[in-house]
Amino acid sequence: MQITEERLRQIIREELRAVLKPADEEPVAIEELAAYLKLSTYTVAQKAHWGYIPGFKVGREWRFYISEVLAALTPPSVVDPWQQSPRSEAGRRAAITRRRNAAAANSNGRD
Repeated sequence: MQITEERLRQIIREELRAVLKPADEEPVAIEELAAYLKLSTYTVAQKAHWGYIPGFKVGREWRFYISEVLAALTPPSVVDPWQQSPRSEAGRRAAITRRRNAAAANSNGRD
């Protein structure tokens, strides 16, 4: 059985619809999310900055999809005990970069 190009496009569209957010969900501002979560806007901004809450910036303002935030804040059924938090992962990457930069500076001084 051969699949036509149009049928293949239809299958891909259906699969993408299942994966992507519903079109009716609008991103909310930090104030709305803070009120929904009963947290301060400062706490929500910090958690978004460190990657604990998924969000994106439009200019200088944070925007969030509530469904993504709730999914991120819901604990997984199986927890990986070795998984690093986003903050410790960022610190690890920064330490590696500092070591590389220091090694490069030392090797440049020896030439």
